Amino acid sequence: MKKLMLVTGACALLALAPTATDVLSAQQTAPTRRPDVIWVPTQDPVVDAMLKMAKVTKNDVVYDLGCGDGKIVIAAATQYGARGVGVDIDPQRVKEAQENVKKAGVEDKVTIIHGDIFDPAIKISEASVVTLYLLQSLNEKLKPRLLAELKPGTRVVSNAFSMGEAWPAEQTQQVGYSTIYFWTIPIRQGARGFGRGPGVRGKGEGLSQGSGGSAWRAEHLHVVQATGGIGGVADANLGERAVHDVGPVPGRIHPATHRL
Repeated sequence: MKKLMLVTGACALLALAPTATDVLSAQQTAPTRRPDVIWVPTQDPVVDAMLKMAKVTKNDVVYDLGCGDGKIVIAAATQYGARGVGVDIDPQRVKEAQENVKKAGVEDKVTIIHGDIFDPAIKISEASVVTLYLLQSLNEKLKPRLLAELKPGTRVVSNAFSMGEAWPAEQTQQVGYSTIYFWTIPIRQGARGFGRGPGVRGKGEGLSQGSGGSAWRAEHLHVVQATGGIGGVADANLGERAVHDVGPVPGRIHPATHRL
């Protein structure tokens, strides 16, 4: 993955890869402004660590926003069988990435788009994993879009730069001279799908008790234990990501920043 103006793409489960028409449409409206950052190739050990931290599988769609030469999405396809979408604003990087995709023989799994990651015309909602190598200021600029458009449970991994104090990382890992950061897109405020459960206890940011006294809403949930007092999560988009880090205690909700 490269350090590019475009944020490494968030990933989501896709039934089908983007069509040639979709890619052509995006390229026809390709941006003309200069990249926000100078492209710096991501080291292979960092690419490996980022994909492992995101627990990428063949069912994922990995978006690399600011994909550079396409290294991350190509690795996601060749190593894990995932689909990949790389977005970059630099036409030279896009050309290089497309050539690398062809060399790797993953043209059926990876699509490279010449576009601006801040352009709403570039859709990212299909991503189940998003990778980034930008700057903290660009991460923070991108954050509202990630939170608004990505599905709850989508994993976001950034190389070298955080999202700022307002959105602390759930995990960090040192790989050589790089620090990688991990977040999960939370359930949006007012989201439905949680059963009643007196077994839910504790206080934490993003948790509020409903008017009925036992119905709970969670704005910033990271993990849900779907046993005991909790009726489960109605949004199937969370899938396994909703329970991967729960632990043995039933009937509890684990907010991203407050594990109970």
